[in-house]
Amino acid sequence: MRFLLSLWLVLVLAACSGSGTATTSIDDYVDDYGGSRSVYAEILADTSCTTLQATFDRAAANNDTAAPGSAEARWTTGYMAAANDRMQEIGCY
Repeated sequence: MRFLLSLWLVLVLAACSGSGTATTSIDDYVDDYGGSRSVYAEILADTSCTTLQATFDRAAANNDTAAPGSAEARWTTGYMAAANDRMQEIGCY
């Protein structure tokens, strides 16, 4: 399972880096992935590596059950990207 999450993370990061610009604001995430502004706001304000990892894991689990290409698949990918970006920003790894 960890291998699949790691693989998924690599794919998400590759997709995010493809545009040449980092997604850094709530508006950017909503424009790129859709989803809830309030969820992105919570992720971007979070300062706990533990809760950010839990957010990433929850989004990944939801993404696993979403139909490929669906709106839910897009926004769960966005939540994973936002959580990953925030973890990098605050030095979780």
